[in-house]
Amino acid sequence: MKTQIMSVGLILSLAGVAHAQVPDEETLNATEVAADPQLLQRLSTEPDWLQQAFKDNHYQTHWSTDSAANQEFDSLIKHIESAPRIGLKSEDYQLDVLKGLADAPEMEREVLATKWFAEFMHDVIDGKSTPLIELPDDYDELHQKNRTQLLDEAFKFSHPFDYLDKHIKDNFVTRRLINALERYRAMEAKGGWEPITFNDKKVEVGDEHAIVPALRKRLAAERFLNGDTANDASLVYDAGLEEAVKKFQKSRVLHVDGVIGPQTVEHLNVPVTDLIEKLVINIERARWLPHHLGDRFLFVDIADYQLNLMEGETLVDKINVIVGKHWTKTPV
Repeated sequence: MKTQIMSVGLILSLAGVAHAQVPDEETLNATEVAADPQLLQRLSTEPDWLQQAFKDNHYQTHWSTDSAANQEFDSLIKHIESAPRIGLKSEDYQLDVLKGLADAPEMEREVLATKWFAEFMHDVIDGKSTPLIELPDDYDELHQKNRTQLLDEAFKFSHPFDYLDKHIKDNFVTRRLINALERYRAMEAKGGWEPITFNDKKVEVGDEHAIVPALRKRLAAERFLNGDTANDASLVYDAGLEEAVKKFQKSRVLHVDGVIGPQTVEHLNVPVTDLIEKLVINIERARWLPHHLGDRFLFVDIADYQLNLMEGETLVDKINVIVGKHWTKTPV
């Protein structure tokens, strides 16, 4: 049950008052509410948007029940602890401070939990940074909501995180990147992969070379090769391994020829931590996109030089494109 940190001044008309009634929502909204002076003093050191959100919500508590931290507060902690899973950092939302609020006075818990809940919601929906690109003013209604408005929406629910978890859906690009991030975090947890030593010019299909067993393990680690063959000790660079190398080369936007050379090995030796960092950056960029891209749209994959025709999340058709600025275009 939601309570309020406030003192209420009710101005009742004496005419026609026969008995006390529980005010309905409309009456409550019209009621003059005077917040606890101590709460107002505490809020005065916080951003204007947070002060307005408390006022809009009649200074109700959301993270406390009977002055103690409740299950909504526990849910806030769990969501922020899992921030790395979706490309964010728990420390950006004062996780250690928030954990300490479990035993703090109710007022302090309500103010700071609300503040960091709003920041977390904003970053999940909009990203942490501001894109240096021009976007139409009406390109996405959800992106236009400020922190106060996000809190107003979330606090309409008995469980505030229901707004974020059940009613806010990432666009398909963000979802795919988050799924990839989960896979690469799992690879990191297993120790990633060992760098490959290679001092020759090239290895082609049919050649025997000492690099081959290490190459199998490396490609299997990133699922370009079936894991069952990862421990094959053969030194022969066969057609199956060549196909896995081609898939890897395409994923890194390299020349796809299946030949193992210094450039391919250089990319194979990029540590998993670097790939995770790139995924996090691209998740941030994906959050700038509208949450609903439409039922049918064109999507340019700059890295792969492809223009994709999408229906929902299904690739219908694609064509090759040349990307670049007008004055640096490829000559024909």
